[in-house]
Amino acid sequence: MLKRLAIFGLWGAFLLWRPCVAEEQQSESHAQQNQPGQAQQPVPPTHVIIDPSSATVHVKAEPDDSKKAPEEKPLPRFERPEWVIVYITAIYVLIAWWTLRAIKRQADTMEMQANEARQSAATATTIAQKAADAALLNAQAIITSERPFIKVEVRSSDDGQHFQIMATNCGKTPAEILIDGSQWDFCDNQIGPPNPPSYHIDELISVYRRIVAPGDKPFPTGDPLMVSSMREGGPQLMQDVDRYRKFLFFWGKIVYIGALGKERKGIVPYETRWCFQYIPSAKPPYLKREGLMGYNEHT
Repeated sequence: MLKRLAIFGLWGAFLLWRPCVAEEQQSESHAQQNQPGQAQQPVPPTHVIIDPSSATVHVKAEPDDSKKAPEEKPLPRFERPEWVIVYITAIYVLIAWWTLRAIKRQADTMEMQANEARQSAATATTIAQKAADAALLNAQAIITSERPFIKVEVRSSDDGQHFQIMATNCGKTPAEILIDGSQWDFCDNQIGPPNPPSYHIDELISVYRRIVAPGDKPFPTGDPLMVSSMREGGPQLMQDVDRYRKFLFFWGKIVYIGALGKERKGIVPYETRWCFQYIPSAKPPYLKREGLMGYNEHT
């Protein structure tokens, strides 16, 4: 029992002794630092040297396997994972190219169909225009074939001193006379009245409009030409006419429309124009058709 107490005492003294030494050293150092007026001496650096022999080296023991695992062979270049992205991209590019090509074919087809449609529309328009023109020509031909048509002739006395213009409806439908009249004048040459034709009756308005049916008797139009009265009123002028120094012309016109179609809007009236020259040298004297273009025509 005493031995055990002695051993424990030695061990306790040993354990308590080392910190005390450290404390004493620290107290001495503090005492030296705290002493005023004393020069502080530098403390040399302390190097701690560790003996490599005393260091404990822990080495992990590796199992000594007689058979090593076989090394993995690297994949070929074109079978590596990064090339998979290239292959997928190429496939997508090919699909996109096929899609764009199909779209282009469809666009070309649509453009071709649009061109054909435009050409068909233009052809249909041309055909329709030709058909309309043909229908208009047919309608005009029917109207022309069924229109009234007035022609004139000269009726003279036996001595050739009195002349009257007579008009007749030679068409197939009745005519409504809008304007009719005549005039005469002395000209210096055989050409006759000047061109374009002028008529003083253009300013006249007929209150009464004559209706002339096909087959009716000829009717007088305008004033008669009284040569005998002109000889009495202007003997000198008539002598010049007899000697062909002056030329006597007698002209006029008839303006008319179809009586059956007068309700139509925009209808253009028809005209019958006539012009005659007095020939005094004949026995008996008579009237001969003369004058410039436009004085003798039918519309």
